[in-house]
Amino acid sequence: MNAESLREYLALVGSALALISTAYFWIVRANRERMCLAAHPVMSMEGCVLFNEDYETTRRVKPGDGEVCVKYLMHLAAINYSSLPNSILGIRVWLRFNDGGWKEMDVRGQLPDQRLFPANVAPLSTTELPLALATAIPGTLSGGFADRAAAAGDALPPTVDVRVELHTIAKKSFQCQFEDDGKGLVRSEHSSVRLAG
Repeated sequence: MNAESLREYLALVGSALALISTAYFWIVRANRERMCLAAHPVMSMEGCVLFNEDYETTRRVKPGDGEVCVKYLMHLAAINYSSLPNSILGIRVWLRFNDGGWKEMDVRGQLPDQRLFPANVAPLSTTELPLALATAIPGTLSGGFADRAAAAGDALPPTVDVRVELHTIAKKSFQCQFEDDGKGLVRSEHSSVRLAG
């Protein structure tokens, strides 16, 4: 092999390596810039059957005859796995109740007049979503706050399956499912708030 052939061969190998490394870094960069959000619980969920504490929530949920309005507090971290910023425009949450069925929850901020959305999430970071989740469940209302907190806990299994759907810009949505440990819920065998079923 003469020097000219060797030079051409090395130039060809160098060009091939440059092409492969450029393609690799573009693929890695494109993967890091791809929109990717997830939600994870920050602490255990808490709950209570509502009496007169939260008229607005009860009005929105509209419990019927033989139903009570139950409200759960959940703290989520919305995680942006992308190297680009993102914005969450809305959220849907479902809980699995003791009967095995999923219920879509009425979702609001935990504080009155708290605006959750849009929630901007910086690249490769998180943002807190303090959620108040409410729905109507079969039951009758009586007893004090402790009884109503126990009734809310008794409506859910020991560990609670949670399904979350985050809605973002460009009409994309991200679904995730996790399990709440149920340790923040009060449980009782003898609650004076009777749940049907």
